[in-house]
Amino acid sequence: MPHFTNCGYYADITHVRPASYQLFKHLCSDHWYKGLQFEEQKIKFLFSKNKQPWDYLLEPLANAWPNVYEYTPLKIFQCGDIYTELRKPKH
Repeated sequence: MPHFTNCGYYADITHVRPASYQLFKHLCSDHWYKGLQFEEQKIKFLFSKNKQPWDYLLEPLANAWPNVYEYTPLKIFQCGDIYTELRKPKH
């Protein structure tokens, strides 16, 4: 799913809106809508490493500290996508 810093998102009409790390954290939270709750398996930023050399450094840092990446000026460095694995709990 495209990250909100991905400028290519705006050119792709198949995506209604971009996503952030916090979107998936909310979906896995107890405070979210009870009928739509998931268990987090993996949430990972994917940087387009073929564009800028610093993406090799930023991707592991953003994945280690996602809130630092999204809530500071570091978000000026474009993240391509967010890879997620969520599981619907069995009730």
